[in-house]
Amino acid sequence: MEDPSTQSEDMADPPSSPPSQPSIQSLLSDLRSASSSSSAWNLSHDADLCTLLALLSSKFQMTASATAQELRDLESVASSLAVDVKCGVEELRMLSDGQFVENRVYDEEEGGGEEEEE
Repeated sequence: MEDPSTQSEDMADPPSSPPSQPSIQSLLSDLRSASSSSSAWNLSHDADLCTLLALLSSKFQMTASATAQELRDLESVASSLAVDVKCGVEELRMLSDGQFVENRVYDEEEGGGEEEEE
């Protein structure tokens, strides 16, 4: 069995199709014309259908691989942002605690000063 990490690398760099292979559109139009014509389906049409399915499969694999990579990149960005948000929340908590202590000290100093003046 093939290592999954090797398999994903293989999908990330799809093999380039030889220039002699027909495009998906041309194969599809050939198959449509063959199926709509009065001629009987033959082995040549089977071969064209197999080639079309192989090209479609390859295209789907490339698209899925690219989408998976984009999702991994988004996950990394989201994780980084989550850490930044947590740090920001902790800074605000520390700031609010510090301000609470400062306000209490200030209130006590003001209260003590008024009692002395009376």
